[in-house]
Amino acid sequence: MAKNKKDSNKLPTIINNPEKITDQENLAKQKINIKTIPLKIKPIKAPLSLKKEKQSDLRSKSTLKIVIVTCLLIINIILLINIINNKNNDNISYSNKIPEIKANVLGSWLTTNNSLFVFNDDYTFYWYESYKEQTNNYYAGTYSYKQGPEALKEMGYTEEEFKKTFGENLDINNAYSLNLLPSLVYKGYQDTTTRDLKDNETWWFILIKKDANTAIAYNKTLDQRYNLTLN
Repeated sequence: MAKNKKDSNKLPTIINNPEKITDQENLAKQKINIKTIPLKIKPIKAPLSLKKEKQSDLRSKSTLKIVIVTCLLIINIILLINIINNKNNDNISYSNKIPEIKANVLGSWLTTNNSLFVFNDDYTFYWYESYKEQTNNYYAGTYSYKQGPEALKEMGYTEEEFKKTFGENLDINNAYSLNLLPSLVYKGYQDTTTRDLKDNETWWFILIKKDANTAIAYNKTLDQRYNLTLN
């Protein structure tokens, strides 16, 4: 009896050899039914706060795109206007343009009496009583200038009068009319501006270059004339 009980618990041969199960027909012969278990997947809904964040992010991206497009449009308009203006300027006849003459008064100019005028490109000037001492006995301030025909007009000269006064061989484009506005006086190693400088005091200075290193100068305020050498 024990032997029969043991045999009754044996699995079918087909189960012991699963490779023999090849199709539904074989399964049916062995009277094995396989039931499919339906799986139900419940969709997960995103939290409401996450939806709001996504909507806000989309709005921000849309706004950024609008701003970028607007900026690009403005830049293109500005570039187009500049191109049109440049073309219009190129079409102007050169005969109507005033030739630009480079200012040539910059530098340190030594006078025949050893004083020194210094004209800087930031429109500041210094006048030193002696070129040997530049920490004492000097005036400092700012200057403006006119050149060529404008300088002659400010001086009150015609071209003929100018050449008669300063020399026939001088080029009027090398003439400069300078207005010097001193704002600092230093004497005896002390600031003496309030004592030695009048309110709104100006000097009128004429400089005419003879060549690259020499010039004639006339201080109309003090009625003094100098020969200058570029130091």
